[in-house]
Parts: sequence; C-alpha cells; structure tokens
Amino acid sequence: MTDRVAFLGLGVMGYPMAGWLARKGHEVTVFNRTAAKAAAWCKTYGGRAAATPAAAAAEADIVFTCVGDDPDLRAVVLGPDGALAGMRAGAIFVDHTTASAGLAREIAAAGVERGIACLDAPVSGGQAGAENGVSGMASILGRVDMCSGAGLVYGARVFSPVQMVLDAELMELIAQFAEGYDFDADTFQLDAIDRVGPAGHFLDQDHTLVHMREFWRETFMDRRNWDTWEKEGRPDPRVAATAKAKEILATHEPDALPDGMEAELDAIMATYEAQALAEAS
Repeated sequence: MTDRVAFLGLGVMGYPMAGWLARKGHEVTVFNRTAAKAAAWCKTYGGRAAATPAAAAAEADIVFTCVGDDPDLRAVVLGPDGALAGMRAGAIFVDHTTASAGLAREIAAAGVERGIACLDAPVSGGQAGAENGVSGMASILGRVDMCSGAGLVYGARVFSPVQMVLDAELMELIAQFAEGYDFDADTFQLDAIDRVGPAGHFLDQDHTLVHMREFWRETFMDRRNWDTWEKEGRPDPRVAATAKAKEILATHEPDALPDGMEAELDAIMATYEAQALAEAS
C-alpha cells in the first residue's frame, strides 16, 4: 500500500528518514524552514516541497515531524500555518522530535479536537542509523535474542569494514539499553537532587564525577543539531570511520587458532570441496 505522507524537518535525522519513505514508494511531500534544503532533498529523492507545514500536510495520510526542540515543534505543528491546521480528520500525526512530554500531550489534545490521531515517537540511533534504515532499538524492544547484519550493505551482498565500524557504534548504544540502568541508593542520589534543587546543576556534585563516564558517548555519529553540524563543515561520520577501519586492518593481530584447529578446518574444506566437485560432475 502506498501512502501519501508529509515529512516536516529535514535535519540530520529527518533528511534520510524522509528519503527512506520515498525509496519505499510512498508519495512524500516535505517542508523545511530552509527552502534550499527541501529543494536538495527533492532533487535526490523526488517528491515535492511545500511552502508551509499546513500545505505539506493537506493531502497526507500520515504526517511526520523531526525538528529541533519544543519551540520549533510548536511552530511547525500548532502555529497558524502548522501541520494540524492543514491535516484532515482521520489522518495520523507522528512526531520524532525529542520534545517535552507536556508539549506531546498538548499536541495530542489538539489532535483529538480535529479527529487526528497523534503519536509521540522520538528517534534514537543518530544520523548513521537513519541513513542506513537501521533501528536496532526496535529489535531490542521486541526482545530479540540476536541482532545480525553488521557491516553488510547493498542488501547484505557486500561486506564493508567502514560500515562495520559505524554499525559497531550503533550496537554499542543498543547494548546500553539492553543492559538497562541500575537504580539503587548509590546511582539514584535523592540527596544530591535535594541539594541541587530546581534550576540547579549537578556538575559540581561528587556523585556526578564518579558516575559521569559510565554513560555512552558516540565516536563517529554526530548527534548535535543541524546548525552546529553545518557550521563545522558538515563532518561526515564515514570519513572518521574509514580512517578507523584502515587503522584496524593495518594493525590488528588476530588471536592464533588453538593447536590442531587449522588442520581440522582444512580437512573440513577438503571434504566439502570434494563433495561439490562430485555433485558438479
């Protein structure tokens, strides 16, 4: 089934996410505050660009948003030319912005008044994950036993060391969620919360100094906002990942096989080669 969809916000995450919708055959209309970026997206993926969020959403069955923060989301969704103003009853609104719960509830209430179903679905995984169409987080939430396919591209027909480096970073992030977080008297410091109080910060607390390095930090993916990323020359995570892949290939020394293992593997290969030759003849 092909849906008519609108995607509002073509930032580091939104740009490739909208692209995947287009690649899957959906009719995609995009909106971005910077019109040139919307035009560039259309040149790459097809579809069309609209002048306002309302215009983009007018004919859509599903409207997606992925913008910077609460003020951006409020303007794009609830403003005079916002998405809800243009959406028809029965359509679905999905927000991928990491926004406040309060604003999500406000948008949901406004949607109910218009007969529009609203879903708050903040994204995770970073730019590399969005570009590759990978959502390992969904696999973890589905309680799978194993995530496979790391390093594979072109429909799993080609292995890429560079992609393996990027995927390893994604898997490391996913592993953090799979392991969960301990909440006990030591990690969940109610005393520190009481000392800091509203509008304070925890940077000078001993508890922060002890535990701050336990949180995952990306090496290659760039999770900053679009403007910061653009001002710094649009650094491509694949460049750093390529350098790391070359370093690994040049310096890695694999562990030696146990005694007798190499001979056993050779014997297995010889057996199957002989079997294949016999079947071919």
